[in-house]
Amino acid sequence: QKTKSTYDSKCKDADSAQQAHIKATSDSNTKPKKLQELQTRATKTLDSAVQADKDYQKALDKANERQKRYYEVEMPSILELFQTFEEERIHFLKSMFERAAIVQSALPSVYTQCAEDYLQVSSDITIPGDIQEYIEENIGTVAAPTPLEYQPYETDNPNFTTQTEDNPPPSNSETKEPTRNYGLTAEEEVRLTQHEKVAMLKSHLAE
Repeated sequence: QKTKSTYDSKCKDADSAQQAHIKATSDSNTKPKKLQELQTRATKTLDSAVQADKDYQKALDKANERQKRYYEVEMPSILELFQTFEEERIHFLKSMFERAAIVQSALPSVYTQCAEDYLQVSSDITIPGDIQEYIEENIGTVAAPTPLEYQPYETDNPNFTTQTEDNPPPSNSETKEPTRNYGLTAEEEVRLTQHEKVAMLKSHLAE
């Protein structure tokens, strides 16, 4: 945002300086010294605007690279780490129920039913199943933000531009990438079987 504001500000100054120089050039009463001063100012401000344009484009490239890395590399790694923590927690919980059952089985027979209940609860806990159930309950249709687009300075002056041979305009169409949606759509929620939903969600996680 800062580089965009600087770019707009520098372009506005250069645009005004250029228009002032063009106006003075068409005025026969303008003295050569004044005309030279206006030309020098127009040249300097345009150089600053061109550099600001380059800085703005570099900032966009850097921001888009960071955004892409976050959603395609860093965020999946974080989610995998959280999943590992959750798997360890479920494994610990399952083992605690099993230990409780062992303790209960060593007590008088009146506690037998309680021990069997603990064993049943432990048996019902499956790490992949619990993870998948959580995913199905919480995942929605999520899309990563689209790349930030270059927004050129707007002016009514047809003679003004910051584009040069070594500073061509960026192509927003080249920076756009197909947006990948994750999760299940409303149609898929109705149409797919439970097994197909699980398979599709697993394929999303694997990407």
